[in-house]
Amino acid sequence: LLAAALALAPLPLALLPGTSASASSSSSSSDGSAPVAAPGSPQFCDPASLAFVNCPLRENDVDWVEFLRSVCESCPLGRPCDLGVDSLAFQVASKVASGRGATGGHYQCIAGVLASMIVVSQFYLLTPEMLTWNRSLRPFPFHTSQFSLYTNMVPLRLMMCDADPTVYSEMENRFVPKAHLENTGVCGIAYSDELLVRRCRARRKGGVTGEYLEEASRRAQTLREVKCPSSGSISVDPELHSKISKYTERGEALHCSTHKGMWQAEMSDQHKCVLVSIAHFLGFRPGQLVFDWGSGCGHKLSWAKMLFDVNGLGLDIMSAAVAWASVHSAGTFCHADGRDLRWVPDGLFDFVISYAAIYHLSKIDQCHTGLQLVGKLRVGGKAFLGWNRGDVMTNWEWMTCLRGSKFTLPQEAADASEEERERLPGLPGALAALAAGVEVDVEAVEDGFLFPRDVTNVQGNESFLFQYPSYSLILTRIA
Repeated sequence: LLAAALALAPLPLALLPGTSASASSSSSSSDGSAPVAAPGSPQFCDPASLAFVNCPLRENDVDWVEFLRSVCESCPLGRPCDLGVDSLAFQVASKVASGRGATGGHYQCIAGVLASMIVVSQFYLLTPEMLTWNRSLRPFPFHTSQFSLYTNMVPLRLMMCDADPTVYSEMENRFVPKAHLENTGVCGIAYSDELLVRRCRARRKGGVTGEYLEEASRRAQTLREVKCPSSGSISVDPELHSKISKYTERGEALHCSTHKGMWQAEMSDQHKCVLVSIAHFLGFRPGQLVFDWGSGCGHKLSWAKMLFDVNGLGLDIMSAAVAWASVHSAGTFCHADGRDLRWVPDGLFDFVISYAAIYHLSKIDQCHTGLQLVGKLRVGGKAFLGWNRGDVMTNWEWMTCLRGSKFTLPQEAADASEEERERLPGLPGALAALAAGVEVDVEAVEDGFLFPRDVTNVQGNESFLFQYPSYSLILTRIA
């Protein structure tokens, strides 16, 4: 039905700016008989244009001319309809959408049927309750959140690098936000999804040896065997709680099914830009493993799987976001306190990514967490810690934490009493990394030089991608 409708002319749903229903009356014959199709293309709210979309004037007790008139009076072009339950447009739309009275179970006027579905959907869906809460539609096996999911997202398996039937089946209920870098104008990398997928497939065919595949398969199995820690022991201090409480609200308000994700504004274009840019900067390769610290809804790991065929582990402290990601994003997701990473296997990952997350921690917790994250990398692996805030922890303070090429215990922790150390959840993992002899090379780059198309985009703070004083750390494990 939808494919057939797409082949038709635009749906006559509303008035064009500056037009009115009466303005189209000239299309009718002078004796008041049935409208005659006007020459040229169909026009909005022109009864004569019904002929262009193969709509009879009347069928199954539905007067399409009157329905068109009613929706044109109540539905401005591109805006929600202003309809009451007693309006003619809503009553006709309800009848058509339900299929009542349709001969043989269908209507000929496909454009009118789809217009009726839009009218009914707007009437029931455009309410705060429907858009922000997950309500059951029992006895029917659906939830209201599915409306937002199917409106804002696309199935991951529509275009994936790995076309293996088993993987394709695993991605059945996985989604990513609709975002097209080639159309946004905000990202320095503007490849289309199709190009990235084709390139990834070419790399899988032409550059992956049997030995590499065997090793990748072994490590992927290790990743699948990772057990998330119990979330019952998560405890944060009042300061950290005040910083992250807004994400709890966003997760529970179904932001994950929208372009907002865990952010206040619609940011899916920007976040896809970050993922694709960093994937090129670090050198993602099919079959590799990535650990996303502060993964939120899991959108970045889904894009990573879709476009680069890397497998991921995501960690976040927001239970609602993890619950959504576990169902709808690609990868394994754990609800945990990211400051204590002893449960994550050491030396497993090729890459660590974290964007606009670690800066929420105190400086000492940032240092402990950064040390542990490097310990999760293979030697030669790289970590990207993005959108660090210079007004929270400067790159020089990170360098002090790193002490040149080696991590050392921050002085605050070294001087802390046993009781004070117990309040540092990342300290045991940091000490373990130190004992393992972890060494790291570090780079600091302003985000304004990583993501935009050219230097003119960096001026001002129009985008979170370039907002001063944000900067990224690129850490390479060298031992």
